[in-house]
Amino acid sequence: MVKHEPGRNKSSTDTHPSLGSQAALKEAFAWFQEASDHLTQSYSQLENKVADLSGELAQLSETRMLELAEKEELADQLEHLLDLLPAGVVVLDGFGKITRLNQAAIDMLSNKSIDIRSSEGLLWRDLIKVCFKQDGADGHEATLQDGRKIGIALTALEKEPGQIILMTDLTETRRLQAKVSQSERLSSMGKMAASLAHQIRTPLSAALLYTENITKRTLSISQYQQFALKIGNRLRNIEQQIKDMMLFAKGEIQLNQSLDMQSLVEKVQLHSEVVLKQAQVSMKVTVPDFMLHQSVRCHESSLLGAIQNLINNAIEVSEEHTSIHLRISSEHLNYIKIEVIDAGPGLPNEKIHQLMEPFFSTKPKGTGLGLSVVGAVVRAHNGQFSLHNRAHTKGAIAEIILPSLPEKELRYEPMSSVDS
Repeated sequence: MVKHEPGRNKSSTDTHPSLGSQAALKEAFAWFQEASDHLTQSYSQLENKVADLSGELAQLSETRMLELAEKEELADQLEHLLDLLPAGVVVLDGFGKITRLNQAAIDMLSNKSIDIRSSEGLLWRDLIKVCFKQDGADGHEATLQDGRKIGIALTALEKEPGQIILMTDLTETRRLQAKVSQSERLSSMGKMAASLAHQIRTPLSAALLYTENITKRTLSISQYQQFALKIGNRLRNIEQQIKDMMLFAKGEIQLNQSLDMQSLVEKVQLHSEVVLKQAQVSMKVTVPDFMLHQSVRCHESSLLGAIQNLINNAIEVSEEHTSIHLRISSEHLNYIKIEVIDAGPGLPNEKIHQLMEPFFSTKPKGTGLGLSVVGAVVRAHNGQFSLHNRAHTKGAIAEIILPSLPEKELRYEPMSSVDS
């Protein structure tokens, strides 16, 4: 007979101990099943990712292969182009040794003393001694042993030590330049001859006029002497003009003389006397008193010839019994302005700039050299020359501005006028 202790009841788990273990196992299996599913899903995702990456890698590899093929094709094209270049190309490494020559370089440097095709690895300075003449080349142009002129340009390699040398055959260019230079010299000689003819026309006509007067038997001895003196002056003027043109042609003009405005006015009036009388035109000269002793550094005969040229032009466009105006002024203390003013028809505005170009003229028989010679003379005197029409009346103004000699401080005073 079984006795029960009072107040103690036994549970079902005590009576069935295997039921707890089964629940734990079931729970563990469920967790394992869940983890397995999760790993399976992750593995599947990883496989997909690997497949995607493999595809991308394959595509990238294909792209790289295409790029490499394109670069190889481009390299082949550049190599072909390098060989077809008319300029010679020499590549040097960081030690100055030749690593590459194109066909043009081989043709240029061909020499009996050396096999150019096998010169790779040779120092460039050693090749220079064999192929080039030691004629004091400046590094940009040299002469080959056969006399050809070669232009040389050097540039450094960007990503590695070394240089690229570009050689250009300048032989034909120099030959053509020599021909052009010769043509220019012949042209300059023609311009000089035409300019000289234009310059001496006025004093020559004056000398001829005085010569005709000497043939008159009614002249007194003093008149003969006066005309003979004027003829001599005009012939000396022609001689000086020829000397001046030779000086300009040789580029030996020197501003070693000084000329004050009073002397300038007197000499211009003397040289203009005959031309004014023949044309029946008068000339008014206006100059401030304080400027009469102000001077410019000059080549006197050339400067006077330029001013006389402008006066002759003004006379040509003036009608009989009219007047031209030679005006000298000073807008600034360091500059002198010389103006030749006429009352003619004026200048065509669209052609003012062309008038100072050689061989351009609006005159039927003009040479087109007068104003260009004036411009050259003024520039040689460090001055400025310009043309413009008068503002409120007909006529034109030829203006010369020259630097003055700083002899003393100038004072502005009333203008004085001299008519001739």
